[in-house]
Amino acid sequence: MSESAISAKPTIARCVGRAIGIVWRAIRTPVARSTVEVQRKTETHEHDGITLRRTTIDEVVFPKSPHAD
Repeated sequence: MSESAISAKPTIARCVGRAIGIVWRAIRTPVARSTVEVQRKTETHEHDGITLRRTTIDEVVFPKSPHAD
């Protein structure tokens, strides 16, 4: 069997190994945060056994870099 025939159709073992490598790399790669929480405020009001809770989250959203993939 020639070298081009081997590389043309990868084996199942090679495909599984590649998939595991992709998942492993994705797990180990740090995630770039595009938002930062600045403030969180919670208000709670109770009336006749009913609770109304309002949570306000203030965030700073950074634009994506034009060089990001």
